[in-house]
Amino acid sequence: MGTIEIFEDYISQLQRNRTIKVYLPEQYFVDLEAKFPVLYMHDAQNLYENDGSAFGDAWHVHKTLDKLILEGKIPSIIVVGIDNGEFHRWDEYSPWKGVTPEGLDYEDLSIRGGEGDLYADYIAKSLKPKIDEKYRTVVENTGVAGSSMGGLISLYVGMKYSDIFSYVGAFSTASWFAEVELLNFIENNCTDTQKYYVDTGTHESVGTPVNYYVEGAIKIYDTLLKNNIPQENIKTVVEMGGVHNEVDWRNRFGEFIIWGLS
Repeated sequence: MGTIEIFEDYISQLQRNRTIKVYLPEQYFVDLEAKFPVLYMHDAQNLYENDGSAFGDAWHVHKTLDKLILEGKIPSIIVVGIDNGEFHRWDEYSPWKGVTPEGLDYEDLSIRGGEGDLYADYIAKSLKPKIDEKYRTVVENTGVAGSSMGGLISLYVGMKYSDIFSYVGAFSTASWFAEVELLNFIENNCTDTQKYYVDTGTHESVGTPVNYYVEGAIKIYDTLLKNNIPQENIKTVVEMGGVHNEVDWRNRFGEFIIWGLS
């Protein structure tokens, strides 16, 4: 079974402290010469155990990886989970100010967002070099993934630093937060050297005038295709009846990581 190590880091770009939770596979402690690919993920409070999860359920990423590694479906991999900034989550997970769509019961988001570029710089320029120094990593085999606003910032981080990240996982992306800006960014920054996983559930925003998550996933997919990203570099999943929570993301995570590492 893998091990989770926890340490504190300082985000100089945002002048905030952050907890980092690193999953190390069992093989890391068996083969002391081996190096391992790395996946960076957001909202680390919700990645591993239910205790401490914002909504009482977690992805159980470590359990899924232990199982897939044991079955030989994926190579051993390191996961770097970055806790969200709690009150600052909206701000850090988008480089653009937000919009509150009709029917979604959120605060005035026009005053939130805008720090995503600094957060992206932290991951690529500060955290990743520390991880590569602290652990035995395959530097060139790196992914980034997250859900909801974490999906939005994963697309941004991955595409801005396409020289670092070879694949991106965008689960139930909250593209509605800054849809025009996000789609324009994808159009100008997607590259056929990367792989993109985009998913959604059919019941994520039931009762709203538009199914924002399904429509957003379709627009992301169409934008990638329009910009000549090969079909084999895009994986889309629409879960019938899927809702916007950690349980459904947990259920789809295995399919994502098998594809991402293939």
